[in-house]
Amino acid sequence: MCELFGMSAARSGDVGPLLAEFYGHSNRHPHGWGLALLYPNAVSLEKEPVPALHSDYLKRRLTAPVEAQYCIAHIRLATRGSLEYANTHPFIKRDATGRAGADRAGAVRGGGRGSVRPCAPKQGESSIFCR
Repeated sequence: MCELFGMSAARSGDVGPLLAEFYGHSNRHPHGWGLALLYPNAVSLEKEPVPALHSDYLKRRLTAPVEAQYCIAHIRLATRGSLEYANTHPFIKRDATGRAGADRAGAVRGGGRGSVRPCAPKQGESSIFCR
């Protein structure tokens, strides 16, 4: 199963240290990594079908601040599909109005309905989801 990290904050900040910790789990999720940074009028999508811990690009990327208010990061443990860029998450989709959002493919497994619930956010966070 893949791992997903998401953040929605009251204001933009450096998420680099959080991402470095998250991508450190890629030894157990070695089939690709991705990062979507969502801005008011743009989306930045960076991803590779290689383990995050072996990505020279990601190592260089995380040496500088990664400023974002909203982001989604993903590390893949492939159960289906080939190991290529087209199968590396997240994906960027647009709704009927043209607004962009990040998406990932796959199933959510666990305790069934209600197994993922909103938790009390910390100050400055819009929402946190827990299992």
